[in-house]
Amino acid sequence: MPDSVEPAIWHGHLEALDRHQAFVNFIFARKGPDRVKWMQTSGKPLFEQYGEFHGYCGIVSDITAQIKAERRTETLANAIEQFSYMFVLWEQDDRFILSNQNSKELNRAVIETTEPGTFFETHIRAGLEKNLFPEAVGQEEEWFQERLERQRTLSNCDAVTDNGCFGTSSIIQMAPSIRFPATFPQSKTSSPSKQTVE
Repeated sequence: MPDSVEPAIWHGHLEALDRHQAFVNFIFARKGPDRVKWMQTSGKPLFEQYGEFHGYCGIVSDITAQIKAERRTETLANAIEQFSYMFVLWEQDDRFILSNQNSKELNRAVIETTEPGTFFETHIRAGLEKNLFPEAVGQEEEWFQERLERQRTLSNCDAVTDNGCFGTSSIIQMAPSIRFPATFPQSKTSSPSKQTVE
């Protein structure tokens, strides 16, 4: 049994093979001479006219890069939960990637716009529609454009707190060079600082 596969999943896969059943997206690690590769395979059983089993026709994909990316994301997600302030990660094109629980709680009125892939513009527009930004009243469009510009310059972003006021969050935005300029506000255990994470 491969070390990368849980016993229950492995035995289920073997049972499917014994029964000549199709299987989809079975993932396992394969050790090579220089490194470990993660593979994903799917197969469809082949039968002759009278039902005789003749093997499988399938496809195998190397998903090593995907697995590594998922692990990095999981590690980051676990780390940002330790922060006492909001933390939000946006993609280079201003699509939402992830945030910590503090951010989710402070933005629960527009929680549907904090799903991965959501544009920052959509998130802020939703807040405006629910009157979550008091300072924008009477100048919504002007305030909206200014807010987008601040996002583009990687400034600290505003967030709606439980009482309708503004809080401060950390924002990390992916740049073309795969560096993350980040400004961290003062927390309960640290002072304001700027750092670049490789």
